Amino acid sequence: MPRAFFVFLPLFALFLELLYRAGRVGSYLPAPVRAVIGLTLAGWLFAYLPIALRQVYGGSRLMTGVKLVTLGVLYVLALFSFIPVIIGAALLEF
Repeated sequence: MPRAFFVFLPLFALFLELLYRAGRVGSYLPAPVRAVIGLTLAGWLFAYLPIALRQVYGGSRLMTGVKLVTLGVLYVLALFSFIPVIIGAALLEF
């Protein structure tokens, strides 16, 4: 169950975004605060994560970059492959 939580929580957030798009999630935050949050997350993805992966697993910078891009693509594919399953499960419960 805990592992499923980490898989399905982002999907739940995506569904909320799609259903409540007019509500503009985060609209209560001023634009500079949202920009700082976005830059912080982007900085973590583009700076810290490659450094951490290289220190833990070793390898060249090029191979670490290739593996990081591959990891991102696989994550996105896994995320989108679960969407039909979740929609089907939700429709079965109605």
